[in-house]
Amino acid sequence: MSLKGTAVVSGGTGFVGSRLVHALLRDGVAVRILSSGTAERDPVLAADPRVTWLGVSDADLDHAVDGATHFFNFAVAYDRPSNDDRALADVNVELPLRVMARFVQRNVAAVCVLGDTFFRKFPPEATHQLRYTRSKSELVSRLEAFFAQPQPVRAALLQIEQVYGPGEAFTKALPNVTQQMVKGVPRIAMTSGSQGRDFVFVEDVVDAALIAASSEWDGLQHVECGSGAATPVRQVFELIHEIAASPSVLGFGDITAEQAIPSSCADTAWLKAHGWEPRTSLHEGLTLLVQDVVLRMRES
Repeated sequence: MSLKGTAVVSGGTGFVGSRLVHALLRDGVAVRILSSGTAERDPVLAADPRVTWLGVSDADLDHAVDGATHFFNFAVAYDRPSNDDRALADVNVELPLRVMARFVQRNVAAVCVLGDTFFRKFPPEATHQLRYTRSKSELVSRLEAFFAQPQPVRAALLQIEQVYGPGEAFTKALPNVTQQMVKGVPRIAMTSGSQGRDFVFVEDVVDAALIAASSEWDGLQHVECGSGAATPVRQVFELIHEIAASPSVLGFGDITAEQAIPSSCADTAWLKAHGWEPRTSLHEGLTLLVQDVVLRMRES
C-alpha cells in the first residue's frame, strides 16, 4: 500500500484530507496541499518541511502538478447559505478538473483519487444537500465524458458512506448529539432513527484512498467505501449513549420530519479485492469519538 513520489492534495485541511496528508508523510511521500487559505491549518503539517502549501490560482496549480505522481481530491463545498452555486461549482467540479487537465497537458500518467458522496445514490428529493449532490453529479458526468477517450491519467471515484471519527466538527450530527449527551442535556429531541446508514471510520477511509491509489485499473473506476453494513441510526445513538454513560433521555420520534434519505450500504467488493478491510469496529470508533468529544469540551 506504500506509495512513492509526490502527491497533490486538495482539501488537505479537512476532516479526511488532513489525516490523508499525515498518512502520506508517514509513507515518505512529499505533499503539496491546495488550499483557498481560509481554513485553519493543522499546526503539525504547517511546520513540516515536506509539505508545500499552495493556493488554487493557475500558477499555483501549475506548480502543484510539476513532477507530481498522485492527486487526491477531498476539497468540498457543502450546500450552505454561505456558499452560492458558483462556489460549489468552483470547489466540487472545476478544481479537480483543472488539476487533472494539467496532468493531461503534460502527458503525465498520474493516479487520481477523488472523494465522492453516497448521496448520489438517491433521487434529488431524498437529500437535504441538493446543490452539493448536484455538483458532485456534474463532476461525475464530466469525468465520464472525459474518459470516453483514452487518457494518460486514471481516476478512482471514492464514494464515501457516513464517515465519522475524532475531530469531526460539532456541527455534524454524531459529535453534536454526543456533546449534548456528555453535557447531560435532560432530553435530546431526535427523529425515529429508523433509517440505516453505513458508518465508516475516518482512518478506514484514508486506508481506502491509499489502497485505491496503489491499485491498478484503467480509465475511470467507481469505488464504494463503507463498512459494508447498514446500522439503524437509532442503534448508533443508543450505543453512544451507553459508552458516554449519559443521563440524557433520547427523545426518538420527538422530531417528526424524518430525513428522506433511504437506507444506504456500500458494496466493498472492489476495495476488498485489492486488499482493503475496515480495521475499526463501530463500537471502537464510537468510543474514540466519545473520548475526543469529552477532551475537546474540557479544552474549550
